[in-house]
Amino acid sequence: MKISNILYVIDTHTEGEPTRIILAGLPRLEGNNILEKREIISKDLDWVRTSVLMEPRGHKDQFGAIVLPPHERNVDYALIFMATGGFLDMCCHAVIAVTTALIETGVIEPKDLIRMLGMRQRLE
Repeated sequence: MKISNILYVIDTHTEGEPTRIILAGLPRLEGNNILEKREIISKDLDWVRTSVLMEPRGHKDQFGAIVLPPHERNVDYALIFMATGGFLDMCCHAVIAVTTALIETGVIEPKDLIRMLGMRQRLE
């Protein structure tokens, strides 16, 4: 068996809302900001969204988030939000899920203020 793609994901539930978090496995993304990176993923790597969110691995109500290193200073991480219907500008339960998962797995340190970069806003 030849494996060509391996994605590292964590499944979470926030008050019953599912979020499948992609932590690693994507190719290096070009782009100067999060909007450009989302456009690249949407155009060239949409198989990632469909393979992790849709059946047989997901379902019609599945949400997802791709964690990326921030391209701005003083930000802990950047997020691209997605659902089975496409990409989203924001997903509140995914922010909670990703932040909790990153703290619980030791990717980021727990602190009073955690900053993340979404599509059109910076959240603290």
